[in-house]
Amino acid sequence: MRQSVILFVLLLVACKDQRDPRLLEKEENIKNYYASQLKKQVPENDIIVILQNQQCVACRRDIFSSLYRLLAKSDLKKTFIMAVRDTVLLNLIRDLPNCSIEFDTTHKLESYGLDYGADLCLLMKDGRVKKWFELSNVNLENMHSIE
Repeated sequence: MRQSVILFVLLLVACKDQRDPRLLEKEENIKNYYASQLKKQVPENDIIVILQNQQCVACRRDIFSSLYRLLAKSDLKKTFIMAVRDTVLLNLIRDLPNCSIEFDTTHKLESYGLDYGADLCLLMKDGRVKKWFELSNVNLENMHSIE
């Protein structure tokens, strides 16, 4: 009986801190990118949007409009990481409250596992990735908040 209780406690402790390995991987990737490329610590409570600029602005317009509405509702700080200085997107982003823009002009996102065919959004809570998703109309259509 005593061994069963000890085994149960050990299993409970082992399972308590289990996190999705994909979250852990993205967390490590973004922390390494921030430390090595931006020379900063990853934000504690922030929304990070990585704009890959692999789509034309016209193709991205609907997706970005949906994202913009969600971001405008949030009081969290927003950081955009852009691969290319896109004037149209820069003007829209600058209208958002509490945001900053970083540029990945040397295309180092790829070296940190953050280079995707789609743009990415990461929600940081207490310095950890709480969730992340690729930006698409499908992912954004039923979302009421990024948080």
